[in-house]
Amino acid sequence: YFLGFSTAQLYRKVVVGRDHRNGSEELLKHFSSGVLDGGGEVVSIGLVTNPLLQFSINLFKCDAGVMVTASHNPKEYNGFKVYTSSFSRADLERIKEVFLEVYGSRDVKASCSIPGLREHAVKSYVEDLVSRFNIKKRKRVVVDSSNGVAGEIAKRILESYGIDVKLVCSEIDPNFSCHEPDPSKEENCRKCKEAVVRCSGDVGICFDGDGDRAIFIGKSGTFIPGDFSTGIMALSKAPCKILLEVKASKSLIEYLEDNGVEVALERVGSVFLRESLKKGDYLLAGEYSGHYMFKERIFDDSMFAVLFMLENVEDVEREYEKIPRWIISPERRIKVENKYEVVEKAREMLEGLAERVITIDGIRAEGGDFMIIVRASNTEEKVTVRFEARSKERYRWCEEIVKRIIHATG
Repeated sequence: YFLGFSTAQLYRKVVVGRDHRNGSEELLKHFSSGVLDGGGEVVSIGLVTNPLLQFSINLFKCDAGVMVTASHNPKEYNGFKVYTSSFSRADLERIKEVFLEVYGSRDVKASCSIPGLREHAVKSYVEDLVSRFNIKKRKRVVVDSSNGVAGEIAKRILESYGIDVKLVCSEIDPNFSCHEPDPSKEENCRKCKEAVVRCSGDVGICFDGDGDRAIFIGKSGTFIPGDFSTGIMALSKAPCKILLEVKASKSLIEYLEDNGVEVALERVGSVFLRESLKKGDYLLAGEYSGHYMFKERIFDDSMFAVLFMLENVEDVEREYEKIPRWIISPERRIKVENKYEVVEKAREMLEGLAERVITIDGIRAEGGDFMIIVRASNTEEKVTVRFEARSKERYRWCEEIVKRIIHATG
């Protein structure tokens, strides 16, 4: 309620949507009530994907948009994603300032129900995407929506091109009975991988809980991380410039730069990539987790990325196999007592071992045959660790260095 009230003090017309989690509908009603009590106007589009919510900000000529969702997190979580028409981080800081001023300052009124415009929003979103691409080859695509709403919308869009769509984990289920809604973890893509192989699909797409992340699966069931998918899309338009987050693979970056793609690194988080994408001459930006943003589509729209890939890349797995890959660790999130102390210890230990050190977000240390990154989590008392090496021996060396960093801080 107070978030809605605060938002209305800065942005008069707000479009609202939600995911399918338990409690999302009630949270949306309370938020809408706060907007109305704060003097604002509410446009409700109900159960939608996060990209569709962001698209609807301009569709309905709104000043802001709010999505009730916990995105890729487990079923116990919920929250709000707040956007403005400028998609600027500074705007979110202003909302926070007002929220802290008004929180608890007035009685909370009963939640309200706002008549929805869902079908108009979905139809407009589908028509907009279909008008932007020319996909000629009739492919077979497996779509795993992680028990969220993305499958329904993706099917409408893909079938508009005559694509044969096979759905898995498409039942709307707030308990996420198929798997956790985080496709960046390969184990959560198992059913999608199996379905691609079983039905001889050309490619698989695994969405997260609110549909703004997408991980691609090759035709033989190969899991393709988001940074590599970003690189594959960029190679189809080379020469060009792109943005990757600081966690991106070193071997990928070397291959891209050898093949006409100039890479700049940015802090982890779509908000930072988006700000840099606005300012620079970049084709697109992407994350390991499966977020993608384009110069012509500044918000993270996974479905836009899917259509871009289908239009420009004939065989995603074949292009992935062309990229020389070192031995890459999974992304590890380690609980620690003081995450910033761990990052500082990593800097002290790695500066003398690396040829290049990048400190825009934690520390990324690179040598001729290795890369180690240690960064503080944005939301938890954990550090994120990822490393990569050209050989098994160097990989074991990286693993040992990371253990020493963690143990040195208790």
